[in-house]
Amino acid sequence: MKKWLFCCLLSPLSVFACDFSAGKFQKITESEFSAELQLAKNGTFTLTRESWMPGQYPFRESHTWRGTWECSKNKLTLHYAGQSVEGY
Repeated sequence: MKKWLFCCLLSPLSVFACDFSAGKFQKITESEFSAELQLAKNGTFTLTRESWMPGQYPFRESHTWRGTWECSKNKLTLHYAGQSVEGY
């Protein structure tokens, strides 16, 4: 799930390789799911995923991961909680 989410968030960025700037990237769907990735200039990131049952947005579940990020050519790597996730 994490790798799929990460790849979906980054798919628009792959065209720019590492020439993108730090900022906020969002994936919002109509199917009770949203995700937001914030890349800071200092090399840190925040990834927030929310999900909810149909019609139950006020009772949504939210999970947030924080760590560091690095980029090499067309690969972005997130490091957090003792693991790394890569997106192309």
